[in-house]
Amino acid sequence: VFTNTAGSATTNAATLTVNEAPAITTHPNNQTVTEGQTASFSAEASGTPSPTVQWQLSTDSGSTWNDISEATSTTYTTAATTLSMNGYQYRAVFTNTAGSATTNAATLTVMTATTQPPLITRQPVDQMVEVGKTATFISIGDGTPSPTIQWQLSTNGGRKWKNIPDATSSD
Repeated sequence: VFTNTAGSATTNAATLTVNEAPAITTHPNNQTVTEGQTASFSAEASGTPSPTVQWQLSTDSGSTWNDISEATSTTYTTAATTLSMNGYQYRAVFTNTAGSATTNAATLTVMTATTQPPLITRQPVDQMVEVGKTATFISIGDGTPSPTIQWQLSTNGGRKWKNIPDATSSD
């Protein structure tokens, strides 16, 4: 408002718009699927104006990234996976007029129908022995291919673990 002895005049209103660059709020998680299944990755970001998203793919452990055609939703689903896609990495790039932000990469693991991750079929049980006597712990695992075993020891209530040399059998 301008004022003098002859009167006053008021300007038109002016609007202040504050833009905020995208900030990642949800990173995609690694996915493990059986060959032929679909895998879905999700990511989210905040920002003003609302950012757009573009999913990218790396087939060389993250050395190079390429946009995935028409992958512009916060969730990207890849159709029936094949073993050749094992190790592919996916990330989302969020962009608005104030900048861009990129999620961490998520890795796709593709297993054959006959590949199964390790499953513990027998847990070890607590042992109590007299000084100088031997304690035997037994644990059994299954999977395809057969998993290996490595016993570990904690001397601080489970906060840190160390491999026990040559302790690689079920008992």
